[in-house]
Amino acid sequence: MTRRYDIERKTLCADEMIADLKRQLAEAREHILQADNQLGKVLEDYHDAKSAAVRLQTDYASDRDAYGQVTDKLRERAETAERELAVLRRAWELHDSNGAIAVHSFLPLSKSYIDRARAEQDKPYPIETPEQDHVDIPPDIAEKRGFACPRDCENCDDQCDEPFVGREQDKPEGAEP
Repeated sequence: MTRRYDIERKTLCADEMIADLKRQLAEAREHILQADNQLGKVLEDYHDAKSAAVRLQTDYASDRDAYGQVTDKLRERAETAERELAVLRRAWELHDSNGAIAVHSFLPLSKSYIDRARAEQDKPYPIETPEQDHVDIPPDIAEKRGFACPRDCENCDDQCDEPFVGREQDKPEGAEP
């Protein structure tokens, strides 16, 4: 009976060992599944980070291109402003050379002076100019300068719709008082 008892005891030990190994195998499978899930999350985070890096590189490249375009536009505007300034300086020189008095510093330039100065430039380019071909002169200055009209129009034919202002002896015939 001892022998039989020994065999049963060894069988029970073997069964316990098998059950223990099955339990350890189940735990190992659980650990493998958890590691696989964690690896999946890590890979997902890696791909997200990689996509974000690609987006950042693309955004950086497009921002760099946009910066270059803005810089080019600003450079062109600065060059245009320099040319406009040169034209306006020349127009003032032409204005001064026509016998303008010191009061002219607050008067707007006439379009013809700007056109003449622009014609002297090598390259024509757009510049905002007044539509009319005259400058408005305050009546008291017009009277001091001897104008009968408050406008210093080029090729004035006294046919404008401006009411007569100035000295009575300078009043053109047919002008309304």
